[in-house]
Amino acid sequence: MADGEPDESGEPGAPGGPLRGLRVVEAATLAAGPMVGTALGEFGAGDLSASQRARVDGNFDPISEYPGDFWHVARFQVVTAARAAGIDAIDAPYPAYDDPDGYRRSATHASLLGFDGKWAIHPSQIPIAHEVFSPSDAEIADARSSIEAYRRSEAEGVGAIGRDGRLVDAAHMRLAENTLHKAELARAERGTAAPTTAAPTSPGAGGAGPGDDEDEA
Repeated sequence: MADGEPDESGEPGAPGGPLRGLRVVEAATLAAGPMVGTALGEFGAGDLSASQRARVDGNFDPISEYPGDFWHVARFQVVTAARAAGIDAIDAPYPAYDDPDGYRRSATHASLLGFDGKWAIHPSQIPIAHEVFSPSDAEIADARSSIEAYRRSEAEGVGAIGRDGRLVDAAHMRLAENTLHKAELARAERGTAAPTTAAPTSPGAGGAGPGDDEDEA
């Protein structure tokens, strides 16, 4: 469930109530069929904090020093489940809207894990999400060059090549194609010659990412 949705007990984090905050992960049968009632995999740090009885502040960060990313496991589960279900993965809101650097840092971590966007609760967060979740010009150029080099070698019967001192094989082609797909989505949404944004593609997506112009409170 996403933040703000009641659980069966009606009480956030009520003892015995279902775990809230991992809308995708709560559906254990994702591989068998589509999620009911949502086209998104959403991570809600607020509800999950309450369900876990975690000691966090108003921005859902741990109130004391914690080794590593406090929410890494939950985020990774959401992305993995979303990919298995063929739906977009949207990262949790960042309540501290006067902290653009913090929002950018959080969005960047989510983007690196594979999230398609991040909830924006304030208009100032939207352009940051667009930038973070869009492939850079350098990433796009590298993806195109990598695909061209690999396809040339593939036509000659070679299944893996060396490029810039690194192995390039079929898995790298999938990564490169992901980059170009996100860039194409951004161009289609913006109608621009070069990608500048990156938003969720599912209908009703509430997070800001490649091509999304609307924030959600």
